[in-house]
Amino acid sequence: KLRADALRGALSALDPHTRLFEPRSVSGYMTRTRGAFGGVGFTIGIADGSISVLNVLPDTPAARIGLMAGDVLLLVDGLSTEGWSIGETVERVRGTPGTEVTLTVGRPAWEEPRDLTALREIIRMSSVRSTMVEEGGASLLHLQVGRFQEETDIEIREALNSAGGGALDGVILDLRDNPGGLLDQAVKVADIFLDEGVIVSTRQRK
Repeated sequence: KLRADALRGALSALDPHTRLFEPRSVSGYMTRTRGAFGGVGFTIGIADGSISVLNVLPDTPAARIGLMAGDVLLLVDGLSTEGWSIGETVERVRGTPGTEVTLTVGRPAWEEPRDLTALREIIRMSSVRSTMVEEGGASLLHLQVGRFQEETDIEIREALNSAGGGALDGVILDLRDNPGGLLDQAVKVADIFLDEGVIVSTRQRK
């Protein structure tokens, strides 16, 4: 811990864009950028101090056991979530595909909390959402890129092909709330829309 704190302090003096990745944070970062992980398929947030379900992905173990948005996650495998952060909770719920996790859930419509057991499987998270927009007689493709992860460029190309490619009048590339991700994917996405020129370069101090 002392070594990590010392490194963190030294790196903070370089610039605001350099940070220390410890083993646990590296693992979490790699999971997010791969766009696939072993889990049950729901997102969480903190509401009134409790871990609450925000969204349940369709056709996932979470959907099949009847988990719903608004449910409160009280226990994970018998361990209380009281005081847990979102990261801690995610780490407990995720795991090796094929293993079970038991969620004790509270719901306003229920008199007592219930245990819901799900079988973990590979959950794939798309980084691109595409929607056709008609504006003033023009056909526009709205591409919302949530994060630059592995195969984001492939997802964008597939969306463009599905929408007719050359038949489009324009594309809205929506990067709002995008926290970043893999640099090579950001470059590949830019390369789809740019005909020429350097997209990114690195200059060393010397």
